[in-house]
Parts: sequence; C-alpha cells; structure tokens
Amino acid sequence: MLKRGDGTFNRLLHGPARWLRAVPIADPVDLRNAPMFQVVLLLFGTVPVAAWLYRAIAVPVAWRPGELTSLALSVLFSAVALLGVVLIRFGRFRWAAYQMLCVFALSVLASYAASGFGGQRFEQPVLVVPMAIAALAVGRPALWMMFAIVALAFALGIHLDLRNGEPQDVIGDALISGVIFLLIAVVMDRTSAALRQSLRDAQVRAEQLSIAHGTLQREVTERQRVEEQLVNAKKVEAVARLAAGLNHDFNHLLSLVLGHVRQGRRAGDAQAVAAAFDGVESAARRATAVSGKLLSFSRQDEPQTEMLDLGEVVATLQPLLKQALKPGIALDV
Repeated sequence: MLKRGDGTFNRLLHGPARWLRAVPIADPVDLRNAPMFQVVLLLFGTVPVAAWLYRAIAVPVAWRPGELTSLALSVLFSAVALLGVVLIRFGRFRWAAYQMLCVFALSVLASYAASGFGGQRFEQPVLVVPMAIAALAVGRPALWMMFAIVALAFALGIHLDLRNGEPQDVIGDALISGVIFLLIAVVMDRTSAALRQSLRDAQVRAEQLSIAHGTLQREVTERQRVEEQLVNAKKVEAVARLAAGLNHDFNHLLSLVLGHVRQGRRAGDAQAVAAAFDGVESAARRATAVSGKLLSFSRQDEPQTEMLDLGEVVATLQPLLKQALKPGIALDV
C-alpha cells in the first residue's frame, strides 16, 4: 500500500515538475534553477496575500497604524513575484531575478530605515533568500551587491536605533549579524561559482563528445566505403579469373563438339556416326554441368535435392578451380 501510494504521489508531482522545467531558457544554469525559482516566486506571490486575507477576515482586531501600508507593500511584492513567473515562462529568467532583487533591496532598506535594526531582528533570516536568489540565479556580482544592501540596511537601522536612544549594544549585535551574513555570502559565492564552472565543464565535455562522435561516424562510414570498394575489387578480380576459366572450359567443350561433328561427317557407317553423336552429347552434357555449377555458385537457381558422388563433383570442379587461382598456386585434390 505504501509503494502504491508513493507511485501515485510521484505521478501527481510529475506533471507540475515537467511544466516547471518546460521553459525556453538556453543557459544551463538558469534552466536548472528555473523550476525552484518559479516555486519560490509562486509562494511569494500567494502566501503574503493569503496571510493578509486571513488578517482581514478572521482576525477581529482593528487595523493598527502602518498595517495598511504593509498590506500595500505585500500586495505589490506578490504582484512582482507573479510577474516574475510570467517572465520565466517566456524565457526571461534574468529579468525575473533582477526585478525580484530590486524589490527585495528596496523593501529591506525601507524596513530598516523605518523600524530600525532592533525592529527587524526576527526577520533577519529572510534576508538569506535574496542573497541565495542573487547567487544562484544571477551570479557573484549580484550576490555581493545584495550583501552590500544588507550591510547598508543594518547601518540605517543602527542609525535610527541610536537616534531613538537605544543602547550601544545594538552596534555589537549588528556587527555579529554582519559577520554571519558575510560568511553566508562567502559560502554562496564559492558554491555558485563551483556549480557554474562544473556545468560549463560538462557542457564543454558534451560538445567535445559530440564532435568526437561525429568524427568517429565519418571515419566508420569512410572505412565501410573503402571496405566495400576492396570487396568489389576482389569480386571483380575473382569474376575475371572465373570468366577466364569458363571461357577456357567452354572453348574446350566447343572444340570437342566440333571435332565430333567433323568425325560424324566423315564417318562411313552408322556405328561411326553414332559414336560421333555420343561424343557431341557427352560434351553438351559437360557444358550443361559447368553452367549448372556456375548457377549453383552464384545461387541464382532454385535449390534441388539429389544424390551426388562428392568425389566426382570435386573432380569435375578441378579445372574451374584451377582457373580461379592465381598463377603459381598448385591445386591438389
């Protein structure tokens, strides 16, 4: 039952996963990141709106000052995220990433400038998301740009906290958080660089293998062509030898026929004429046998089953075989 349920679950996920991967993106890294990035954008486009709907419908508390502004910013952020999904479906992966990073940057700077560093303390883990998007979707320059924006946001927040009379300890907390985000940026930088380099190496190897495969196919085709030419040349040579042997045999048989015909014409009695006709018949039968063997050799006649004396067959083929061999080769039967 568990296996059957797992198979059904996998089939249900196969369709959406295939849809997420079916995007017209040429860059292999962007193509690999596109499915997960679309999932993230869909979550950003739906979850904040759902949370605010829950706040408006299910929470019987009056709207506090600033909530409507946060609602407007959340709706704008969700709209930008959904627009990013549309851009990816049309192959504009980088455009979607850039606009999301711009929205993140503006919202982070505005939040820290308005609430201070201490007011955003519990939302600091969220800042890892734009850094991860910048590292994986855009590249190393975008990652360090987002880190600089996070550092600037921390500075704006500390300035506001100190101006509002917060203790000096907030500076130490900000420095510790900055060091942590610096370490995260370094790890993301190395990871994204290694991923892109490995994909580039894999693409280069694939191109080299494709070129080698094409070269190998051409070499195999050329070798087959040369082998066919060699086989044809050998066939022509064998046929020439065979034709020479057949010509010799048939000339010999025709000479026998003509000789017996002349003997029959000069014969003075019926017995001599009959002997001449027997000689003609014997030579004709031998010519017929040679023709039959030639047809059997070329496999152009219909096969027939008959009793044969193999020694006699080999003996009758000996003249033909001698003609098919090169000069200087002895045939011992």
